[in-house]
Amino acid sequence: MITEKEEYNIFTNLYEYKRLELERTSGVTSQNHNHFCEDTVSKYNNYKKEIEKHCKNLLYLCNIYYPINYQKITDKKKSCDVFNYWFNDDLVNINKQNILDSDFYTSISDYINKCLKINECNFNLHKIEDLEFDNLRILYKLYYNFYNKNILSNGVYEANKCTHGCSHKAICADLFNKNIAKCPMSKKSKFCNELEQFRIKYNADNICEACPDVPPLKPRQNDLPAGALVDEKEQGTRTDGDQHIQETESVPSNEDKYVIIPTVSSILIGIPLIIFLFKKVNENYEYKDNFTPLPEVPEGVLHCF
Repeated sequence: MITEKEEYNIFTNLYEYKRLELERTSGVTSQNHNHFCEDTVSKYNNYKKEIEKHCKNLLYLCNIYYPINYQKITDKKKSCDVFNYWFNDDLVNINKQNILDSDFYTSISDYINKCLKINECNFNLHKIEDLEFDNLRILYKLYYNFYNKNILSNGVYEANKCTHGCSHKAICADLFNKNIAKCPMSKKSKFCNELEQFRIKYNADNICEACPDVPPLKPRQNDLPAGALVDEKEQGTRTDGDQHIQETESVPSNEDKYVIIPTVSSILIGIPLIIFLFKKVNENYEYKDNFTPLPEVPEGVLHCF
């Protein structure tokens, strides 16, 4: 299992960056920016020109961030992470052998934070580890195709318009279904959580026409034990098995019945007997209270009663 150091929810509103994406590779940087990039890449003999080009593109992107797209970006704190992903994507083929050291990223970050500061986030350019980059690329492609069906040729996003919706949805469904196997129910990760967030957004979309040939998004594989699944779904309510056990315990056994029957019989017989004796005692007391002594009789006569 990899340790996820990156943020994975940075592409949720990717359509807001569409104009920046279209512009970022076509601009011209100032002379000062050019000199900085030339000096920074001077020690890299291999791919020198290509690295220099991507350095200039990044500085140009930061330079046009405020005038072009600033007002349209909802969560500006994610902008630096989006730019870092783009920069890694530009350099992915060059940097397979890790020829670009940490000083390369640090020097460019420092320059941007000083000369082209984006106030809402702090630039921290770095190489994204391969496995994390692969997962981020999957999410990027999912959101890219999901939103492209609503984007006009000039880069303007129209939420209520749909162009070639089924072809874009087919790409999303294929990509999602190929990668959801990485996320069984037991796995907790940023990547898996973001796949689920994409599923919610995808299934809720009803702007485009129905696409009968596009397969539905596959569910996550259930690899949880049965007990864990019940606990998660019912949140502590007892199971049918527990109920059966409790009901069984409430029914007396044959051995208990033999004890209960004579006990009940004794109670049924004893209660009337006690009441009868109680009444007789009361009558005797009443009799004694009302008793008037008889005149004394000779002893012999008394014994005749």
